[in-house]
Amino acid sequence: MTTATLPTTAVDGATVETSPPKPLKVVVASCIGSAFEIYDFTLFAFFAVVLAPAFFPAMAAESSLLLTAATFGIAAFVRPLGALFFGLYGDRIGRKPVLIITLSMMAIGSVMIGLTPKYETIGIWAPIIVAFARIMQGFSAGGEQTGAATFIAEHVPPEKRGFYLGFLGSAGLGASMFSAGIGLLLSTFLGEAVVSDWGWRIPFLLGGLVAPVGFYIRRKLPESEAFVRAAEEIKDHKAARPPLPYRRMLMLASIFIPATVTNYLGMVFMPTYLKSQVGVSLDDAFKGVMVGSALVIVLMPTVGALSDRFGRRTPLRLGNLLLLLGAYPLYLAVQGAPSAGRIIMIQCLFGILMSLVSAPLPTYSSEQFPTSRRALGMALSMIIPISLFGVCSPIIVTWLIIVTGTPLAPAFYLMAAALLGLVILQFLPETSPAYLRRRGAARAGLQ
Repeated sequence: MTTATLPTTAVDGATVETSPPKPLKVVVASCIGSAFEIYDFTLFAFFAVVLAPAFFPAMAAESSLLLTAATFGIAAFVRPLGALFFGLYGDRIGRKPVLIITLSMMAIGSVMIGLTPKYETIGIWAPIIVAFARIMQGFSAGGEQTGAATFIAEHVPPEKRGFYLGFLGSAGLGASMFSAGIGLLLSTFLGEAVVSDWGWRIPFLLGGLVAPVGFYIRRKLPESEAFVRAAEEIKDHKAARPPLPYRRMLMLASIFIPATVTNYLGMVFMPTYLKSQVGVSLDDAFKGVMVGSALVIVLMPTVGALSDRFGRRTPLRLGNLLLLLGAYPLYLAVQGAPSAGRIIMIQCLFGILMSLVSAPLPTYSSEQFPTSRRALGMALSMIIPISLFGVCSPIIVTWLIIVTGTPLAPAFYLMAAALLGLVILQFLPETSPAYLRRRGAARAGLQ
């Protein structure tokens, strides 16, 4: 009996498989790996309160928590370096190696945090080891999101690219909810004292143990045919590697700003805002975020499919317009003493806005670059605005609230981001293959 083997070709001296797998297999493999990474990456934020005394116990409680938050922030600020490195690597060596390396780095970082002894045991080495692990995780995260998006975009049918890439966003948000759920389960069944003592190690070690599943699945996938063709043409001197379109990258980075700001202010930072500025209980605040996040998980592939049919710019324009008009009324609606029902409704509205302004972006970005520059172009266009405007947005709006004296200041920041997105979209072309084909056929029919 003979076994079938995948066709192979050589790229930079390495043999890679090139037979196209089924789109669903690619999406599942990419989403599982990406979900594991985001689970590992977000655990640190959810357990910051118990990690602070474990690694920075010699300081006051506020200083200890601040240093823990700074350790989390380190990962965000090294992400652009990871995006640059893995973008270059992915365009020259391949998409698949990037996905395997980034997943491995994230898992190693998670296990390092889970196994690091407390400050009282090894002293200053404890925070040093944890900081190094977070730097490793941040570096790998810079290549994971855009690496997975590039991989999916080059394997799935062009007319369904938005739909399939929408699941990548759903997987990331689902992983964040899962890590929050793990924290809730541990707190419920072990108790806060046990979690603070040693229970916090369980989810970090779990992340390191499950990551090999994603690693195994990704190893079974062949390399993208589009990448292999482009690499062979450059290697055989049939084509030169085109210059990086910096102007296009800057414009794409600009339309990522409203998406990442809406995510951080409308979802991630909202419980803190509701608690500190409005006086809402954390229980009600987190319920609203969980319901809103669940809605986004459903909407991401839905909006992606709409972008396949009606064009990438249509939902992006609609989302930015609604964000510009709706940010102020939404923040106004949570002032006073809003009920739990109103908070959930507002979080769902933020979830709709977030889906509209973010779901088409990975697909839209992938269609703006030639194959030999796609990984790097996508990585820098996406990761830099996330690091500069998304991660920093809670700090910026807190400063705005202090300076302006109004708790409605976050709405102004969102409105400015939405206005920027609307303006820039006017100068970017439509790229949806199915939409352009239908529009071309309609025009031909009128002639």
